[in-house]
Amino acid sequence: MKLMINKSNYLMFIFVPILLLSIMLSLSSSSWLMSWMLIELNLMSFIPIMQNYTKFLYCSNNIKYYLIQTFSSVILLFSLNFSLMNYFLYFKNIVFISMFMKLGMPPFHMWFVNLMKNNSWIICMYLSSLQKIIPLIILIFLDASASSMNMILIILLIYYFFMINPKFLNSLNFKLIMSYSSIINTFWIVSISMYNPMWSIFYMMIYFTSSVNLMMMMNLLNSKNFNNLMMKILNNWNYTLMVLTFIVAALPPTNLFMMKYMLMNLNMNNMLLLIFLTFISTISILVYFRFIMNSMFLKKFTNKINIMNFININFMKKKLNFLLIMNFLINLNTLTITPIIMTVME
Repeated sequence: MKLMINKSNYLMFIFVPILLLSIMLSLSSSSWLMSWMLIELNLMSFIPIMQNYTKFLYCSNNIKYYLIQTFSSVILLFSLNFSLMNYFLYFKNIVFISMFMKLGMPPFHMWFVNLMKNNSWIICMYLSSLQKIIPLIILIFLDASASSMNMILIILLIYYFFMINPKFLNSLNFKLIMSYSSIINTFWIVSISMYNPMWSIFYMMIYFTSSVNLMMMMNLLNSKNFNNLMMKILNNWNYTLMVLTFIVAALPPTNLFMMKYMLMNLNMNNMLLLIFLTFISTISILVYFRFIMNSMFLKKFTNKINIMNFININFMKKKLNFLLIMNFLINLNTLTITPIIMTVME
């Protein structure tokens, strides 16, 4: 058993730095071929990490992820032929499709939702944050025309609106909710890139940081749904959950809310896109609002919990409090500097 644990840690020490290196190199890549190679390096380093945290029962998810990412990479490589022949319009459209497939965006979103539901919280953190950075960087700097991208985004948003699973609106599964939230916020990141790429990168960093912290809390509590969490919440942890959910839902006065408000002013010339983005975001906020309201009434259940069933409660409580403090400081700092940064970026 010790040998297996040591071997597992050894593999993580190898592949996690390679994964992070591929992401950092993608930020400075100026060649499409180099971007493709970094995507493949990122995939090859993530598969062992994914295997390390996946139960044997769900190993098929790893194969599914590998096949989808490989197929989308083949499409990206195929699109390079159009760039060599100066068919830039076809090239950009094919790259757009390839990156949306990698990101798990509509109409290719079901694989992403299923992987999020059936994997551990650690893998969910990777899938919804680090593994989205390279495709988003490519989309942000694709330099597609605003009019064509507007039309594509509107069509995909309409499709997404009609294809939203009704179970999502009444779901108590945190992973399902986080997967749909990630999809919606990715729409925001891509739409922002049409006006200012640096704003979209700033928004991406804020959202990824907030969502990862919320998922870290779920991982510490080992909770997959609200009913399971209700039996594990102790003392003031319900307030921690409430604040973290408040941040990810982009409710005022958080920094994500200010970002969305300022970006709505930019989208005033594209009312149709703005209406669909706002409406779909409102649906996700309603789902988050259910958790915020429920967490406010959790305290009356905490006295019924047998505390002797929990191990290392004080240690876990310190970790959860640390997550709350870290999120508060990040939001406080970015809330004050967001208007300044956005003014400088104009």
